[in-house]
Amino acid sequence: MVTQMSMGSGSSVDSRGSRHQFRCHCNKVAPLRTVKVRGPNHGRRFYGCINYPDHCGFMRWEDEVTDFQDLQLRVLEKDTIISELEYEKEELHQIVKKLKGRKDIVLEDEMKELKLEVARLRTEMTNYLKAFFVCMVVIVVVLIGK
Repeated sequence: MVTQMSMGSGSSVDSRGSRHQFRCHCNKVAPLRTVKVRGPNHGRRFYGCINYPDHCGFMRWEDEVTDFQDLQLRVLEKDTIISELEYEKEELHQIVKKLKGRKDIVLEDEMKELKLEVARLRTEMTNYLKAFFVCMVVIVVVLIGK
């Protein structure tokens, strides 16, 4: 009985330890193919994306890849992705920091404008109260004088 162990974009192995399939970056089984074109690789076997020619770029020579090498490559690819994400995170952190600084400046400017508006309204209200008081005094004087 043959058992399989999936390894994501790596290979699968049976219970006897022989390699028989890889998964490409599309997460589909990459068939074992043979180079048909005349040249230095003619007759050489490789695993390639099943979606050729519109493929994901996955290709492994059958005679060069071991499970360990494939895992090392996958770790290296993941480390690269992690490094890129950490760099992006730092860039975003710097952008957020700048935006917070700008927000503080905008809030300070808005606060100054609001304080000026409050002072203007207080002055206006004081003037209206003075005018009202003067009117009341005039009314009282007129009523007393009658």
